[in-house]
Amino acid sequence: MILTDAEQAETRGELAQVVDAMLDRVSPRADAVLRADRAAEGIIDEALWTRLNAEVGVAGLAVPEAWGGSGASIAELAVVSEALGRQVATVPLLGTWLALEVLVRSGDRNHADTVSEALGKGLALAVVLEESSVRATQVDGQWLLDGEVDRVVDVAAATTLVIPARAGDELRWFVVPTDNVAVVRREALDLTRSLSLVTCSAAPARAVVTTSAADLLENVRDLAAVLTAAEQLGVAEQAVADAVAFAKEREQFGRAIGSFQAIKHHGRPRRHAPPATGPDRRRSPCRRPGA
Repeated sequence: MILTDAEQAETRGELAQVVDAMLDRVSPRADAVLRADRAAEGIIDEALWTRLNAEVGVAGLAVPEAWGGSGASIAELAVVSEALGRQVATVPLLGTWLALEVLVRSGDRNHADTVSEALGKGLALAVVLEESSVRATQVDGQWLLDGEVDRVVDVAAATTLVIPARAGDELRWFVVPTDNVAVVRREALDLTRSLSLVTCSAAPARAVVTTSAADLLENVRDLAAVLTAAEQLGVAEQAVADAVAFAKEREQFGRAIGSFQAIKHHGRPRRHAPPATGPDRRRSPCRRPGA
């Protein structure tokens, strides 16, 4: 078991190196602000998205080999998410991964074409991660969706949306082309995170057959949380690295600011002594004289 874990760790390290090298070549960090500005206007990094799929096959990393993927684990997805976070990449990978997870976990082979197109052609997918007001009705054998849901990730760049909806009292999953729905981009605090309002009005859709739509929704939400956390870890790692580099290069009074005690000690855990009592207690630095 230890040997297996070591081998997997080595493989993941190699994957991280490959992704980092591609990011440096195609989407350097020096252009991060420009990418964020373009992402705020709905423009993804097409060059990076194309090469990540063509050369690394990122969309199909965790898709089983029987479905045409690489059969990797969530750990590999987390490695890539962390790298994308470090580089502030603007690609619709999270939505694509989560949508594929729904389709593959369902086991419904009627949607193998959607999986194949995402893996083979690099088409982006999106998924709704909550129950919403969207309702499904069947008319002459055709499922139609009505309602709206907000803050849908990556749907602005997607060709297909995977969405849970109520069909009577039953929760079911559906696949709907984004051409069949109205998509309005929302402003987000994170400019690189694409969020949109999706409105369905008698939108034709195909049902996804699964044993428990509710359990599948919960599982995919958990995966979304893990991958988002990995991405934010990458952001935090790079922020610390940038701060350290700046402290070594920025000079004040003829010295690098990293040599100042206040900078060196910043971030170290502080020891909190119990509050002093009586007339000899020290004055808090936050208290005004005479207070």
